[in-house]
Amino acid sequence: MLLTFSLPPASATETTPDLPANADLIVKEIMEGLLADQVQPLSFSSDDEPQIVELDQGYGVQIETKNSNDETSLTTIIPYKVDENDNLINSFEYLAEQNDVIRPMAESTVPTTFVDVTLTVKTYYAHYFSLTNVSNFYRHAGIEAWWSSNNSTVSVSSMTVNYETAGELYRYPDCIDGSLSSTKVQDYYYKKSSIVKSNPTKDNVYIDGNNTMPFDRVVLLTDYFNHGGLIYLSLTYSVNGNTRTDDRSYYVYSK
Repeated sequence: MLLTFSLPPASATETTPDLPANADLIVKEIMEGLLADQVQPLSFSSDDEPQIVELDQGYGVQIETKNSNDETSLTTIIPYKVDENDNLINSFEYLAEQNDVIRPMAESTVPTTFVDVTLTVKTYYAHYFSLTNVSNFYRHAGIEAWWSSNNSTVSVSSMTVNYETAGELYRYPDCIDGSLSSTKVQDYYYKKSSIVKSNPTKDNVYIDGNNTMPFDRVVLLTDYFNHGGLIYLSLTYSVNGNTRTDDRSYYVYSK
């Protein structure tokens, strides 16, 4: 399995620990279906290579696919492990803490229980490049999200997922070959997809497919670090009766 690594926005680099050298153990656990309920609905092909990406805190696993309409589906899986204090911590951070114990072991005896809970977000968008304008355009589509767990002590009381796009609005496909000045619709455009659920059911897929952009409109990102397709996640969970909240964020537009 080929793994690649992607850097986050600059603001995330100060709060995220180093990626453990054996991080592929976590990717293997996810992709081989040790969390069967989590992986089954994803239906990835053998050509879809996982990529470890850095979030504002911790790491996640992403897989990018395209449909027949050239629309991108970006699946982000954030893995968690229940620690000894009943906290959900990022599985990659947990693995780094455990490496002193793991390293002396033979590979056949290394435990594969680094993932107790996953939060999965599927983000949909279209990306177009204009050679005439040397510009990248995006069309905001929808989102899906769900949580899964193989640990019976974990429950989730609240799940929030926001997907935001902002920038200059243009007519499509006119903006691909036409000038920016003649195809601009408005200077500032904002679109937000949101999933807010109380007591979300485990493994149930929640969807916001209503807040999408029309097919004849695209956005030019005027400020990547503020407008780069921001995903914000918040999970309020309980482990053995102890309730806490975990927040994460990342960008989905890569250009």
